[in-house]
Amino acid sequence: MLVPRTIEPHMKIFRLRHINLHLLIVPILSAAVIGGIFFYNERSKYNGPIGQRKEIAAFETFFVETLARGQTNKNFKLNRFPMDVEICVFSTEDNDIKQQILLLASLLKEETYIRPFTVFKKDIYSCPNSTFLYFRVHQGGPKTISGLVGDISYIANISGINSHIDTEFSEYGMGLVMTDGDRDKAYIAVNEFIDKKGEIDRVFVRSVVQQEFVQTFLMAPDIEVSRIPISIIEERDYYYIGKDSEDKYKKNVKVRMEMNARNMCLYDIMLLNTLYSRDIEDIRSGTLGVYINYIRAHYGEIEESARRIQNDPRYKELFVSKC
Repeated sequence: MLVPRTIEPHMKIFRLRHINLHLLIVPILSAAVIGGIFFYNERSKYNGPIGQRKEIAAFETFFVETLARGQTNKNFKLNRFPMDVEICVFSTEDNDIKQQILLLASLLKEETYIRPFTVFKKDIYSCPNSTFLYFRVHQGGPKTISGLVGDISYIANISGINSHIDTEFSEYGMGLVMTDGDRDKAYIAVNEFIDKKGEIDRVFVRSVVQQEFVQTFLMAPDIEVSRIPISIIEERDYYYIGKDSEDKYKKNVKVRMEMNARNMCLYDIMLLNTLYSRDIEDIRSGTLGVYINYIRAHYGEIEESARRIQNDPRYKELFVSKC
């Protein structure tokens, strides 16, 4: 699991996701039980029918596990992006990926207090200096990693982030958030698989784009599970088949897509809806305790709003598969 760690006294890097089809994923014990024990003993705080109490408890556990990493301190402050987020997508002419990103930004604008503004540029040097999230779409190849390293160095230099940045790079998909006082920047890189030929390749690319986008805005690490995933940021372990041939690559992607969410799930929308709630006064402090109270008081509205988005024809390209 990739977790936030301090690099320098005033510099943090959040390594959010590292997709690599070469790896055998090993199950990791989740910290959600801690959060569950701490919060769910307070049964008097729940209102409504027993069935809904269980639903609230389940989402509350997932919220704590995903965004608070099992913290038990109600004063723990959650990480959030600023209200105005400028997104610069560069190095791609892939209309499918562009449409995915625009739909994701539209969803954020409709469901949360985030006000994203998206531009498309030919390269990172053409991105405005005001860019908060740099989104590279590349074609893979032997020079991919050096290009990603160059991107990170460029962002750090123009932003005045001078601390050492240590992260893992992947030719498939990766995301990170750099925080250095008020000079926060985020970076996503995904492979567009320019030679993609079949539907499974397109599904895989769509999945990677959504995973990186959602995890970056949630600033959440991977969650390894042994059950059927209920979120796009959950991963079920699978055995790597190998990549000695195109046939083996296809089999590996197919297994990954069969065992994990192909696109965002209901809980992913609910997490975004809650973390960046438009009821700003209710969650202004950003502490875990405030969010727990908000979930308990507004769970019905959070779920209803998420289901509306999930079934909205405008977003059908985001929710091809239900999970």
